[in-house]
Amino acid sequence: MKDRIKEHWDNSADGYSKYVNYGMRSKRRHVWKDVLAREIGRYKVKVLDVGTGPGTLALILAELGHDVIGLDASEEMLKCGRENAIRFDLNVNFVQGDAEKLQFDDESFDVVASRALLWTLPQPEKALREWKRVLKPMGKIVIIDGSWHSNRKRYLRTPWRLLSLPLIAITERRTSALTHYNQKMLSQLPLVNKDRPSYDTDLLRSLGFKDIRARAMSRKDEGLIEFLKYGCWGDSFLVSGLKSRSIPATEGERCED
Repeated sequence: MKDRIKEHWDNSADGYSKYVNYGMRSKRRHVWKDVLAREIGRYKVKVLDVGTGPGTLALILAELGHDVIGLDASEEMLKCGRENAIRFDLNVNFVQGDAEKLQFDDESFDVVASRALLWTLPQPEKALREWKRVLKPMGKIVIIDGSWHSNRKRYLRTPWRLLSLPLIAITERRTSALTHYNQKMLSQLPLVNKDRPSYDTDLLRSLGFKDIRARAMSRKDEGLIEFLKYGCWGDSFLVSGLKSRSIPATEGERCED
């Protein structure tokens, strides 16, 4: 399954890179800078962008001044990410890795962020446990995702997608929409049919995160053109939480005295 997912994203890298390049020159960039600055702040912290792709979040995080590592399973995506970092004169360390089995030491990052990744993973709970492991105490997790396929038969989706193709070709200089998983692959992804973001907040709570928050993100915020191109897939959501600070047993005993 993971090999098929990696192959899918290798084949999709060029199209997604053009999507990111256009976004860095459009209103989308300013919208996402505001979102990330509000969630993470502007003081320099160490951030892991999991499922970075061609640098979708990593480039903006670097522009905000953070120390960013962008991780992805797809080497083609990482190649595009490195090219984009050079193009926009931004410093991001792109590395290959598995979102469900990270190669980093415990408590290595202040923030772990991801966009449009969690729903693609065969074992999302395992991934979240790993993300928690590499977070420092009181570190923050930021998940941006959507229920992209929960309403696949909505009657407007197919004609809307077809009508959006010329606009995508003009603005992003590519001839097709972003590629998507086939039905067989979708059937093997546990989050496709979950009630989200309620499922996400419950899962974070069960893993011991605190101060968990969720909010909707409208594509209309990115401007009319972005809404016309991608509104057929519905809106996104953002879920965040803090890793609880662990208290050594001796300290806990002193508190009880």
